[in-house]
Amino acid sequence: MGTVGKRRRVADAEGLLTFRIEQDLTVQINNGSLAPEARLPSIRAAATFYQVSRFTVGEAYERLVAKGYLTVRAGSGFFAAPGQKKRLAPVPSPEKPRIDGEWLMRQQMLSHWKAKPGAGMLPDAWYPDADFRSAIRGMMRDQRVSLASYGDPQGYMPLRERIAEMLQELRINAGPDQVSLTIGASHGMEIAMRALLRPGDIALVDNPGYFNMHTALAHHGATVVGVARTRTGPCLQALRAILEKHRPKVFFTQSVFQNPTGDSTDPGTAHAILRMAQEYDFHIVENDVYGCFDDAGRTRIATLDQLNRVILAGSFSKAVSGSTRAGFLAAHPELLQRINRIKLNGVIGSPAFAERAVYAFLVGGNYRKHIGHLRERLVLARGAAKQALAETGFTGISAPEGGYLLCAQHPQIASAAHFAECAAAQGILMAPGEMFTLGDGKSNWFRFNASQLADAETVDILNAFTRKYLSTA
Repeated sequence: MGTVGKRRRVADAEGLLTFRIEQDLTVQINNGSLAPEARLPSIRAAATFYQVSRFTVGEAYERLVAKGYLTVRAGSGFFAAPGQKKRLAPVPSPEKPRIDGEWLMRQQMLSHWKAKPGAGMLPDAWYPDADFRSAIRGMMRDQRVSLASYGDPQGYMPLRERIAEMLQELRINAGPDQVSLTIGASHGMEIAMRALLRPGDIALVDNPGYFNMHTALAHHGATVVGVARTRTGPCLQALRAILEKHRPKVFFTQSVFQNPTGDSTDPGTAHAILRMAQEYDFHIVENDVYGCFDDAGRTRIATLDQLNRVILAGSFSKAVSGSTRAGFLAAHPELLQRINRIKLNGVIGSPAFAERAVYAFLVGGNYRKHIGHLRERLVLARGAAKQALAETGFTGISAPEGGYLLCAQHPQIASAAHFAECAAAQGILMAPGEMFTLGDGKSNWFRFNASQLADAETVDILNAFTRKYLSTA
């Protein structure tokens, strides 16, 4: 134990010295003390000057080469780069952004916004950053962890085993052989499209529903048909009428805390949808990315079906880490073989490092505590969001029982898209209803994120802008 600790302290000290040399040379290059193409001292001479090992200097030089500050000439040594690295000129933004799903998908990832009440993810501060980092450090101390291996194309077995245990908690009897890991849920949904659909096939979606699904299916060449959504799930009468008219291959839906409404499908509706799937012979892809926020065991169609004709998609991006992009598909063994072949021929495998990191966090003791804390925090956030929206003049505010998404409209706003365009010009990211509905009709409702509205400054910014907008309308 003492030897391991001593080696770690030596490695940490060498890493700090390497960083200091790297920083010193970076400053000299940036301020001109080291002119472009100037030759640097040899590694031996620099080690004597800095009073460190040659390994430490060599490491610092190599880092600067990787960052473009130094170049290497065979047989001659290291030289300052010929000049400053060129930067591409920024592409000018249009005066009024085209407010659509692809635009929102890109923009909600960026940090330049003053307020993001329409974003689709939790604020960064709500993620378990410190605990997740700790889990990764613990994982990296295990010398058996390889940073070179591609890993299992189906995904890291211990994580698949843990996901199978989580599925058992949802009363879905599936083993790790029925789980394939993906690069987030969106990647999983794309694989499901490729497994179930050919160009020209009909695919059903929730309407309103997750805008990325509408776009992705259209790009895949599918004919997309929307099923009207109610507070208790997809409208059964509308679904029956569509099935009589069309013969869809698959229905993409969300049963728990649906995006954008935040509502959940009730047991009776879920049973009816599965009966229709059996009667009209189509598959169901059930997006369960918000399922981790469910503390009441709400009904999944996958539970009723036991993964015979239902594919369940999940992800750890919404609550653990958006950076790792770790997700999964759970399906019938025969269908999963098709999924694994598509994955193998597409991306070979999902990132083994990310899968190991998520597994380390799940089994490290902090996951359940974190999820429990998030659920409690979101109860308060939803209540505060409803009150803040009501005080700003919004009405028809939805009342989801979990998660962080809700919808509201404003009686004085005729076009949510126009409001969103004007808000974007002021650094406020909104999500108008047009993004989530099929067709070109106007809407006066928005999707809101309760966790974003938990920030008092965001509420003040939204309130002030709404008053200004209405005064000039």
